[in-house]
Amino acid sequence: DVIVAEYNVTIRSYALQALTNALTNVIYHSEDFPLMLPRPTCEEYMTIEFMQKIAEDLAGATRPPMASLGSAHEATLASRFFHLLAAYSERGYHVTNDAMIGSPPRPIQGLLQRAHDAGAVSHRALELETQVALTALGGKS
Repeated sequence: DVIVAEYNVTIRSYALQALTNALTNVIYHSEDFPLMLPRPTCEEYMTIEFMQKIAEDLAGATRPPMASLGSAHEATLASRFFHLLAAYSERGYHVTNDAMIGSPPRPIQGLLQRAHDAGAVSHRALELETQVALTALGGKS
């Protein structure tokens, strides 16, 4: 059903926006969290299964905005997620760099490079965000 597919894409997009916002807060503002609360961590985001789900959104880099699956907008958020995870800690950097995602398994840098190439043609925000992510992972574009 088209309505259900559009609903699922919208909910996934909102979840990805909330996730990248939360990750930004944890990385750049964790010193502002109340002292009585435990410091937030990103350990649950450093699993292959979780990164696989986020990498699925990178595949949307080449889809038009009206696609029933994720598009360049979601790919931009996925790129930001990988950049933030790599910036989170040394472990985050290594986990993100060492992860092999998809079938056949490919490094995240390869997926980001593909998204960057698509962004260079049609989506400036995606191009810039993937450039930042590739730089954070020590890659080139």
